[in-house]
Amino acid sequence: YNGGPTFAKGDHCLDCLIDVAHTVVCADSYRDRRKLMKEIAEDVLLAKCEDGAYYVSKAWLQQWVKRKNLDAPCEADAGPTMSIRCPHGHLMPEQAAGAKRLLVPEKLWLFFYEDAITVKPDDSSGCSTFPSDSEECPECSNTLSEVACLEDSRREMKLKQRQNHEKLATGKSIPLSSNCKYYLLPSSWLSKWRSYVTASSKHTSFMEPEILDGVINLLKCEKHSRLLERPPKVAYKRGSFFQKGSTTDRLTIITENDWKCFCEEWGGTEENGISAIIELCSSNDLAECCGGLPMCEQPLDLQNEVNNENESRQPVIRTCPEVCEECIGERESCELMQKLNYADEDIYVYLVRGKEAPKSILQASESSEPDRRTSKRSRRTNNGNLVNLRVSATTSIYQLKMMIWESLGVVKENQILHKGSRVIDQETATLADMNIFPGDRLWVKDSEIHEDRDIADELSDQKMNVENIEEGFRGTLLTANISSQVV
Repeated sequence: YNGGPTFAKGDHCLDCLIDVAHTVVCADSYRDRRKLMKEIAEDVLLAKCEDGAYYVSKAWLQQWVKRKNLDAPCEADAGPTMSIRCPHGHLMPEQAAGAKRLLVPEKLWLFFYEDAITVKPDDSSGCSTFPSDSEECPECSNTLSEVACLEDSRREMKLKQRQNHEKLATGKSIPLSSNCKYYLLPSSWLSKWRSYVTASSKHTSFMEPEILDGVINLLKCEKHSRLLERPPKVAYKRGSFFQKGSTTDRLTIITENDWKCFCEEWGGTEENGISAIIELCSSNDLAECCGGLPMCEQPLDLQNEVNNENESRQPVIRTCPEVCEECIGERESCELMQKLNYADEDIYVYLVRGKEAPKSILQASESSEPDRRTSKRSRRTNNGNLVNLRVSATTSIYQLKMMIWESLGVVKENQILHKGSRVIDQETATLADMNIFPGDRLWVKDSEIHEDRDIADELSDQKMNVENIEEGFRGTLLTANISSQVV
């Protein structure tokens, strides 16, 4: 027996045997009772039980029925009335969140109560008794009524605003006409308003938009009280004008009626608004008429409805107050300086084989947006001929060409480097000088004029030149070592 005691047939504990037998009997009895109670609970959920006497949580009862038949109560059996008991200790109004309840027969309630007390004897709040004649908490009922009234009024307000601004609420384009008065609103404010009025009452995360007067004042410069944003461009289509980039423009054109309604709804002053009028200018005096303001990029096609004189006209948006070109210029200069002050950023270089660069590459190269997505065709065409290089604003074009030589195998002298349709050939200039930004996509052609040679020869020649350089130039960019990082 591996060193243990030796037992005979009569060596057994009678008390333990009786205790085990009692446990088995109790388990069988509890399992049978629970099975019976489960059948009653299922009838309650199916509304087949008419002798309900006590309230329990509907969600709790649904979960209780789903559990397997056990030999003894478990922790999940606690709290049959916890979610229907309010903070004041009374019955929670049923319209409150998670407070749905059902009436169960007395014998089923007593079974639930017994199990809950067995599992958590010190927690009486989870099994508070609520007979069928229990009244709902008056304090909670009043609070919920106030909240319900507030939600109703808010719902009505949102519905009214959606009706007042039907096209703006749905994001549809507004047809515009020349010589009619319109107003300009920040697109960001309009987007926030649209999310707010179209959100259901269940989604309360959408905050109310700001007061309109404050938003409009931010669009005017303090120095001249003029407009700090250029008006959007318009296009002529099917007999009407439409805003060209309605989803990307900083300002959105709205009707005069929309503006007046917004002033009433969101604390705006009608006289404080930024008005806009679409005027038509002929090609001859277009420069004088525009005054630096945006216009439609393509000439109007007024079809057969107007004469030849109007066909040559182009739309110009005039605003009141006028656009402050001085402040906009200063802001754009600061933004440009910030964009051109970078270090250890990526740019992309395509190697183009053939006479012409594919249109997809030209479009990608023209754009200065770092996060711009290129088409699948562009990515597929240039697989293996695309490299991204780690550069800084002070990197010279010469250094960039050395990196391209190292990574794409095109000798420096044969590289015809482009950004869009512009050729970049000033080797002493920096990337900042050539307005090359982080994330830009350049493309390079191999002229194949000069013979291929090893890049080590170029580096060796450069090293000899550096050694022979005058002492006064040491430590400057003229003696900087060429370093390339290909990712």
